[in-house]
Amino acid sequence: QLAGSLVQLYEQVRAKFTVDDHSHYLFTPCILTEWVLSLLRYDLTADSIMEVVAYEARRLFRDRLVSSKDLHNFDNILSSIIRGDWGSDVLDNMTDG
Repeated sequence: QLAGSLVQLYEQVRAKFTVDDHSHYLFTPCILTEWVLSLLRYDLTADSIMEVVAYEARRLFRDRLVSSKDLHNFDNILSSIIRGDWGSDVLDNMTDG
């Protein structure tokens, strides 16, 4: 289920933010590998996994986005996937940092 959520986010981000918008909005499958490998740095527990997944998603995807509109759109995509697939509200506690 986690893999499905990661791929779903990747596909939605790739569809929403394209190089036609900004040249650095190039999201390739390599980013999925980076994302999964980044999770290995943590001592994951059932309680922390969604927060870590969301944090790393924000670093890999959100940090590349330029406008506040794009940031807001990304937050909505991430939030809908985490709430829909996992019933989690971890994003409510996260800051923009």
